[in-house]
Amino acid sequence: GEDQNDDDDKIIINDEFLILATDGLWDVMSSQEVVDFINQKMDAFDDNPDASDKATLQDKMANFLVSEALRRGTMDNVTVVIVW
Repeated sequence: GEDQNDDDDKIIINDEFLILATDGLWDVMSSQEVVDFINQKMDAFDDNPDASDKATLQDKMANFLVSEALRRGTMDNVTVVIVW
């Protein structure tokens, strides 16, 4: 068989972050949904000058994703690590 290239699985040097997560997240969110979720949260920070420190928001982002997976009804354990 032929090797298939899937660019979604490659780490590109210009990527803003890397998400490591258990099935509990991926069962209820696609990789694009996770990226969009993070970008929406970060954009909201950029639009609000009174928001807390950006590093603090980044620190909390994994917890936000866990909460979102639980809200969407995941039935599996959820662990999320984001490398910025």
